[in-house]
Amino acid sequence: MLQSVKSAISCLACARVRTILTAVSVAVGIFAVIAVASAGDYGTQKVSQELDSLGLSGIAVHANEEDRPVGITDEEIEVVRSLPYVKSAAAISANTCPIVYRSDKLESMVWEVSGSAADVISLELLYGRMTGDSDSGSRVCMVDTTVAQEIYQRDNIVGKTITVVQGSKKYEFEVVGVVEAGSGLLGSFMGSVVPSFVYIPSGVFEKKDEGSDQIIVKINENEDAQLCREGISRALEESQLYPDREYTATDLARQRSALSSIINTVSMVLTLVGGISLFVAGIGIMTVMTISVSERKREIGIKMAIGARRVRILLEFILEGLFISAIGCIAGTAMGYLLEYALSVFSDINITCSVSAIKTASLVAVAAGVVFSAFPAFKAASLDPVAALKTGD
Repeated sequence: MLQSVKSAISCLACARVRTILTAVSVAVGIFAVIAVASAGDYGTQKVSQELDSLGLSGIAVHANEEDRPVGITDEEIEVVRSLPYVKSAAAISANTCPIVYRSDKLESMVWEVSGSAADVISLELLYGRMTGDSDSGSRVCMVDTTVAQEIYQRDNIVGKTITVVQGSKKYEFEVVGVVEAGSGLLGSFMGSVVPSFVYIPSGVFEKKDEGSDQIIVKINENEDAQLCREGISRALEESQLYPDREYTATDLARQRSALSSIINTVSMVLTLVGGISLFVAGIGIMTVMTISVSERKREIGIKMAIGARRVRILLEFILEGLFISAIGCIAGTAMGYLLEYALSVFSDINITCSVSAIKTASLVAVAAGVVFSAFPAFKAASLDPVAALKTGD
């Protein structure tokens, strides 16, 4: 066995250029699988984090009257907050409003949030402060850096004012905080449609008879979301605040699971596409090994003539294919970790190489090396020693 290993290594070293090129094809396949799988894991993780930041591990509550959506009032929000399994509840309303400045305007998404919205919406504060309970009804706001740059050509505009048009009325707000553009789920989902965001306390716009669009609820840990969802709807109905209303409480964790499932499916499909390159690399190994058998017929004949058994010839060629695959696996894995390091150094993307993808891809590559080198190996082992010795005469 040891002699077969030495012989296989020696033969690969003699044809080092061919060996390297074949190993590179395996390395590219391994790298492709690792990159796609790791990107899928990263995407799933980011989606989960963003959905959690908006309370999408919790419950969203909507109200309807005669099949039409209606706003949720402060009294209904207090009913929800009073439930023992509710950790926090925040009212949220969305309005598309222009911000007027000089002779121009900037279309923005204005989010009315109650004081506790910070518990369920994750925003990266850059300057100033977050709005809180004491700001309810006050004309203060937080803006993202897109608004700041567009209106004042700089990020830090704390203390400045912006003018928002809602309906036929203009509202002037003092900026008390600046957040990162696109931070939080709201920016991630809506940024391509409405590129800028403004966050104001509830009770400012003169339309409060309509109430808030919905309540985002976070429940205590270890609570059953299904039971909590049913409990919230039942509590609102039994409160008899608005007997004609029907309440819909949606378990947003299910939406998160659905989104994660979609990402995982896409990642799996792309990983399989990347795995095709491993199959192509296996074909390359078989081609190279077949050429090697043709070039080494005389060598094989000599080994047989001095007593080498056919099984040793078979093992030697299979080991060559195995070593090529192993070299490719090591190189491909190194490329994956190099990509991880480069992204962490030169960008804010922190992708972690998928260990499961590395293991799976390496096993597939090694198996491909053995399987695709089997045919050339059997071909070499089945050569007639006399005929092989005549080769080259």
